[in-house]
Amino acid sequence: NAFVDGTKRVAVISEAASSGISLHADARFQNQQRRYHITLELAWSAEKMLQQFGRSHRSNQVCAPHYALLVTDVGGEQRFASSVARKLETLGAMTRGDRRGGHGAAADLVTHNLDTNHGHHALALMLDAVAEKAEAEQMWDKALKMLRCHREGVPTMLGLCV
Repeated sequence: NAFVDGTKRVAVISEAASSGISLHADARFQNQQRRYHITLELAWSAEKMLQQFGRSHRSNQVCAPHYALLVTDVGGEQRFASSVARKLETLGAMTRGDRRGGHGAAADLVTHNLDTNHGHHALALMLDAVAEKAEAEQMWDKALKMLRCHREGVPTMLGLCV
């Protein structure tokens, strides 16, 4: 209650508290400021992620929350985040008929989805470089040429190259 009435500015919750509480900017609450939902650890399933996101994103809210997902550049964590992002997109396609409309957080997670045309192209580039036993400089030249062709996807591609 201290969070929704504005007495406390931060609410820290664990998975145990990911159901049964409302932390959204409800029109009935005194604290109607936009929420910043920071996820420190991704849940093991898209459904659990939606449950957690639902604490700060509900009906009757005056503004949608902003989501920040803390994901390192470690390959295994990137792959896991990609899997959750893809599943959230799939849930959006099933519930709203829009693969990008699964949830407000899906837009933030989409940047972590490696299973895209850009991701496939980056993987093909890396496999070609290994197959050709290319020098690192040749590989980066190819990567730069590819990035010049796909400037709109540069942030995604740079994340893939790490």
